Amino acid sequence: MEEKLVLKNKTNLLTIKIYRENGEYTGNDLVFNLKDIELIGRYDEMHNLLTKNTEWYNNQKIIINKQQDFQPKNSIMTNNQKRLYEITKEYLKKQTNAFEMFLGKGAIDKVLDGGSFDMDSIMIIRDYIEEQILPHLNVTKDNITKELKDKYNVEAKEEVLE
Repeated sequence: MEEKLVLKNKTNLLTIKIYRENGEYTGNDLVFNLKDIELIGRYDEMHNLLTKNTEWYNNQKIIINKQQDFQPKNSIMTNNQKRLYEITKEYLKKQTNAFEMFLGKGAIDKVLDGGSFDMDSIMIIRDYIEEQILPHLNVTKDNITKELKDKYNVEAKEEVLE
């Protein structure tokens, strides 16, 4: 026996098709259920982590720049260059995890279509989320609140419990 799950209302889905620079469709989509009440929370958590990670990265660069640099024997990088390389790799990994908290696991690979995640990618993806996805979340935030109140017959009370 085969079970099937059928989504009856697809009007609440935001589908973003991913294209290569030459206009060719990659076959990858990002899909958001705009009625998912956790979506706004995941966005907020992602945004906070992106900011926190950037502050950490900038602080690490300040610390590295204050340290005396030297050239280790048999190395092409100075000690500070190597440390900067290591924290940059860690920063990019943290930013990937933050983005995927909101976009979904594996979303960065879909978006980059085999390309590498670098410092420019962070700004491009962050700007895209803020300009193209966030407006849909702002619209749905009020709708979700209204629907939850309607669904559970909750009346808006302006009284403060003492």
